Order: sequence, then structure tokens, then C-alpha cells
Amino acid sequence: MTMMDGCRESRGTNARKGRPMTSTVDGRPRLIIADDNAAIRSALSMSLDRAFEIVGVAADCEQAVELARTSQPAGALVDVDMPKGGGLCAVRGIVEVSPDTAIVMLSGDESDGVVRELIQAGAMAYARKGTGPQVLTELITKSIKGHAAEAPLSLLTARRP
Repeated sequence: MTMMDGCRESRGTNARKGRPMTSTVDGRPRLIIADDNAAIRSALSMSLDRAFEIVGVAADCEQAVELARTSQPAGALVDVDMPKGGGLCAVRGIVEVSPDTAIVMLSGDESDGVVRELIQAGAMAYARKGTGPQVLTELITKSIKGHAAEAPLSLLTARRP
């Protein structure tokens, strides 16, 4: 499959296709975080570590797709605006290499067109940067459960007050 928006071609298989997502020994779902800002990656990792096993962090689209391919996480928290193709590229690539992964987008851009395009590409939900850890944890958890149940895609959003 050739990726749009300047993404490199991505190939991969999902050996777990059709099987339920596995969690860690302690039951926490596996999560990857992709954001080009190192401080945000660190803050998200620390604030979400109680609820999820953070299996890796990525700084751009290509790293996010490769991390999803190798770790097959239950969820991915992905920034909309990243180098090497951006969040849309990451969604398309993650859907291809790890179709069992529920993708939640994170950004300050809330335009309906952008959000709609991300959801159509395979993202399950959208949250604004600055969303509190508890709300973000609930949104990611609901997205993972909904994706695993093959629930119809609906726009789940979390917005700052």
C-alpha cells in the first residue's frame, strides 16, 4: 500500500489478526505515544503509566508506524501535527500494520474537517492538548474497548473546559 501525504511506503503483517489484544501481566493495556515534542511525550508517559503499559514513544510518523508494527499495542495516542507525514500518515500506517490498535488523536487543532479526516482514516477518538490525565485515560480506555468490540466508529472527543 502506498501511503498518501508523503509518507513512506509501509508494509507489515499482524500476526495477531483476529485475536484479542493482550495486556500486560498486571492487566494494563499496552500503549504507544507519538508526539514531536519531547516534553509532551514525557509528561504523557508519566501521567498515563498507571493505567497503561507505555511500550514506546515516537517523535514522528515513521517512528509511530514502526513502533506499532513491532509492539502491536492495544492503543496509540498520536499527535496530529508531527514531522514525516503528520498524524494522518500515522493513522493510515498504524491501521495497516496493527489493525487491532485503537488510535486516539491529540492536538490543538479542532477543525471539523481535520477531525473528520482522521476518523475516516481509522482514528477512534480525538482529544485536545491539555486534556487532564483522568479524562485522557478514560477516552483511551473507551476507545480500546470500542475498537476491540468492533463498535461502529463514532467521534469520541475530550475537550478542555
